[in-house]
Amino acid sequence: MTPTVIGIDPGSTHSGFVVWDGIRPSSFGKFENSYILRSLRTMRNELPVVIEGMNLYAAGNEIRDALLWSGRFQEAVENRGVRLEYIMRSEVLKHLTGKGSRVGDPEVIAALVRRFGGTEHGKYGKGTIKNNGFFYGFVKDVWQAHGLAVTWFDFQHIGRNLNERRGTVKISGREL
Repeated sequence: MTPTVIGIDPGSTHSGFVVWDGIRPSSFGKFENSYILRSLRTMRNELPVVIEGMNLYAAGNEIRDALLWSGRFQEAVENRGVRLEYIMRSEVLKHLTGKGSRVGDPEVIAALVRRFGGTEHGKYGKGTIKNNGFFYGFVKDVWQAHGLAVTWFDFQHIGRNLNERRGTVKISGREL
């Protein structure tokens, strides 16, 4: 059985959330942080969780609040004894686009659409209510949470073969 992972892109009030099994996202959305925190505390499964790591430079209140929520999510996961990893955004960008940190959300979205198809359902592979595409229902931070989950999943299952093309990548301080 293929393991599943939960990806979270923390925000100051709402966060992107994706459950990814390597084939399709089974659950996703942008939810209030308090809802995600309650869900992490009460989940009855042992799914690993990956959260976007952040660097604190000259951050404003939104970044500070997102970091605080990230810590609360970490506490909820660790109290249940579930595996938790942080992946820096720069590592996700490098993995998905093959470029460094000079790319942003549009390039991540384009890389995900190229990889998982769906262009027959429009530019972003979303489709319509009557004709859902692979990414139907994806909004803002959900794309980033999905990118986190895909990156974690790839490093767990593909490992070095993928990195040989793009150089060595570190996740949670561990060289892959």
